[in-house]
Amino acid sequence: MRRAVAVLTTLAVTLFGPLNAHAAEPFSASPMTLVIPYTAGASADVTMRLLTQQIAESTGQKFIIRNMPGGAAVVATQFVMRSAPNGLTLLQLVVGTHSTSQRTTSPQPYDLLTDLEPIMLLWNLPLFMVVPTAGKDNSVADLVQRAKATPGGLSYASTGINTAGHFLGELLSRETGAPMLHIPYLGASPAMTDLVTGRVDFYYVSYASVISFVTSGRLRLLAVASQSRLPLLKDVPTMAEAGYPRVQMASQFGLAAPAGTPPPIVAKLNAMFAAAAGDPEVVRKTVAQGVELAPNKPEDLRSMIAAELQRVDEHLKARPDAAR
Repeated sequence: MRRAVAVLTTLAVTLFGPLNAHAAEPFSASPMTLVIPYTAGASADVTMRLLTQQIAESTGQKFIIRNMPGGAAVVATQFVMRSAPNGLTLLQLVVGTHSTSQRTTSPQPYDLLTDLEPIMLLWNLPLFMVVPTAGKDNSVADLVQRAKATPGGLSYASTGINTAGHFLGELLSRETGAPMLHIPYLGASPAMTDLVTGRVDFYYVSYASVISFVTSGRLRLLAVASQSRLPLLKDVPTMAEAGYPRVQMASQFGLAAPAGTPPPIVAKLNAMFAAAAGDPEVVRKTVAQGVELAPNKPEDLRSMIAAELQRVDEHLKARPDAAR
């Protein structure tokens, strides 16, 4: 294995140039394929395209974006882990979703710590509890009270099994003792349609996905499932402030390559995407979408994944029927 990595490292320097090459140079003359486990137009897709557009403009690197939704990110992940470890095929990794899928899908579809090479965390995406304004819920307390008083409880939408939205609904049910029926959707758009019309009761979703519905008065933000309020939406309380400090989880989006990708390639990719995340125009656009850019190092993302796998294990131990 070490010999194989050494060979790939030598090949990497030949193909992509030395690590100290000027930042304005492309990573490779070949296009880079970036696999996103969500539909085109989703918040995760839009943010990633902002970053790759900035890289393309500053370095000339070409990108192919492949949207591969389905299977709670399993389809996209297996595609990338089976690709050549040369830095030209990358995965948009979602820490919570990928960790939960690894633990709840049978047979186990992948091992995040051995089948992939973490490159970096790119951003955090706080999720908001959203309800239709036509409903009766003006606070989280109102919603929980109604769930306890309704036979069978309330229903909530998510963009799929094992996503952060699914996990948050399970956490709320566990913390309150109120029954919650999970309704998974393939994408935010159909989920939003059913939420507005009242076919589902609530939804944990990114601000970018609901901006137009909130400003038009069709949806109401009850709380944000993050540690602190967003500067963009200072009037929206956290779930902790609403009385449920354990119902907290942000969608954490990172970047990963196939296992065996040589360290020089990983370092070069990390530097390239970190530079894009620091671009003032990218920062301005992402902040307006409720996105928190937070680039870090490969070892940091690896530690985050390990911690999230442990958190999922603890949740499943307390709630073994949660992965539904």
